[in-house]
Amino acid sequence: MLFPLFGRYTDEHERDTWVLPTFFRLRRDNGDRVDTLLPLYWHSQFGDRTTTVVGPFYDRTTPGVHNNGLVPVYFHARNTERTMTVLPFLLFTYRHEYAPDHSWLWFALFYRSSDATHSRTMVFPLFYANRNGPKRSHVLFPIFWRFTDDEARTDWWLAGPFFSSTTGERHTRGIAPVIWYTRDPASGDSANAFLPLFYQSSGKDRSSFLTVIAGYRRTGPSHFWYVFPFVFRHRDEVTETTTTVIPPLLAVSRGNDESRLTTFLGLFWHQRDIASSMTLGLPLFYDVDDFHLSRTTVFLPFGVRYERASDQNTYWVAPLLLFYRHTSPADGITVWFPLYWDVRHGAERTTLLFPFYAHWRRPGYAGTYVFPLYYYREGLHDDGSPDGTYRRFLFPLYDSGIKRPGDFMWEVLGGLVGQERIGHHHFLRLFYMTFETGSSTPAQTAWYGRPPPPRRRAPQRGLSVAGF
Repeated sequence: MLFPLFGRYTDEHERDTWVLPTFFRLRRDNGDRVDTLLPLYWHSQFGDRTTTVVGPFYDRTTPGVHNNGLVPVYFHARNTERTMTVLPFLLFTYRHEYAPDHSWLWFALFYRSSDATHSRTMVFPLFYANRNGPKRSHVLFPIFWRFTDDEARTDWWLAGPFFSSTTGERHTRGIAPVIWYTRDPASGDSANAFLPLFYQSSGKDRSSFLTVIAGYRRTGPSHFWYVFPFVFRHRDEVTETTTTVIPPLLAVSRGNDESRLTTFLGLFWHQRDIASSMTLGLPLFYDVDDFHLSRTTVFLPFGVRYERASDQNTYWVAPLLLFYRHTSPADGITVWFPLYWDVRHGAERTTLLFPFYAHWRRPGYAGTYVFPLYYYREGLHDDGSPDGTYRRFLFPLYDSGIKRPGDFMWEVLGGLVGQERIGHHHFLRLFYMTFETGSSTPAQTAWYGRPPPPRRRAPQRGLSVAGF
């Protein structure tokens, strides 16, 4: 040893030599060895593990593993599961997994990934290709696109304005988006288009012909026609539903015999079904009719009407007009506050128009008063029909009446002059005094007040001749 520059060690199994600071050497009788000349060189071997470093280059081997590289240019690693290679300056990376078999490759703008059933390839930003089992796609942006499915028997591609689509035996060819045709030998379907001039198609139980101005389409039990932009109409014969649209009027109607919805200009709405109907006239009118149950009508701000069918009650309310009305089969009241009142209860009824008019009806009579001088009262039968009696006053000028059928009286100024007939008797009033002027002949009054003649009793007939 020449401390600290040189040293040497030896025994029966190992020999070591070092020259500081760079050189070192090791030998063992089992084959292990190390040779270094730092920092430029390193080589070591321990059993089946070997490491070698020469400047930026390195190489290492162990059972199942082999790594080497040239830093920072190249790196490579391999073991029993995968292999990986990296070239940083070239933006290159490759990786391969053995189980399952799957590999990735990235090289600058190029990328590829693949396994047994899938693969993906890209060249940014122009090219893209993908495989997923029976499905494949290829894109050369922006001029070429293709998508294929071998299992579904479909193939679609677009090359500039030209395109093609195939599904089984059905195929479509054309120049997008203007001209194309479709044919399907299996189903007999066909289509032809030259947009925007026309589109025509036909097939089993369907047909259509569409133009800019007008068109028609039929599909099974439904059909559709239009006259652009005035009216569009669709009819479904299965549900018996008809839909009509008139764009200039913002009008839409859709329904069948059981239900229907109609709107017009967004202001009028009407909906009807088998149980009810609703009508809206925005923003003022609202009407809901639950058939055989009730009906509510609102006309803002003027009034509200409500009708209940179970007991036939009807209500009217008009707050701005100070009006209220309620009617039922037995009763009713109408008020136009504060002048007009009309109240009905059963056969009785009272009507008032303050302060000028009043009329009331009670069992046996009906009366009328007109402010300030006129009063009239009329007698009634039980069924409400006139019984022939009345009394009329025009205060203080005139008074007349029939107190009972056949009688009559009149007078002026409370009796200054007048006349009265009571049964067979006639009276004259003059200067508030009454004079009997005579009586009627029986023929003239035979119809009045005369009790029915008694029935003539026929004698009993028997064997006695005295009765004959």
